[in-house]
Amino acid sequence: MATETVTAKPKNNALSAPSMLRRYGSQMGIIGVGIVMWLAFVIAAPAVFTNLDIYLAFAQTTPLFGIIALALTFVVITGEIDLSFPSIMALGTAISNVSSTNTEPRKGFSPVTNIWCAQTRKARMAIANNEPTIAM
Repeated sequence: MATETVTAKPKNNALSAPSMLRRYGSQMGIIGVGIVMWLAFVIAAPAVFTNLDIYLAFAQTTPLFGIIALALTFVVITGEIDLSFPSIMALGTAISNVSSTNTEPRKGFSPVTNIWCAQTRKARMAIANNEPTIAM
């Protein structure tokens, strides 16, 4: 007598949905590494990383560069512009932010002077960037 093994077949030949770990494994790994690094920093310097001020400072300064970087990322991905343009825009933004950090009289630039400084620096960088192209 032969012994037959009966295997259960999936109903209607359908497979089960992939597990969450299989579907989002790389994202979960990146988040896990970030949390482990943050915990290492908290353990190394608890006075700094448990203070709310560091997170408020980060939340106030990051969007200034992040908004411009996000918009320029799409421009670069579509191939509409070369990679020097975002760096020139970032430099102009940094100059504008640095020159307007203090709005007290006699300590910071006026808004008109601030815009003029940023635009002038961006124009000089664009000319310096294109000089090798113009020489050809």
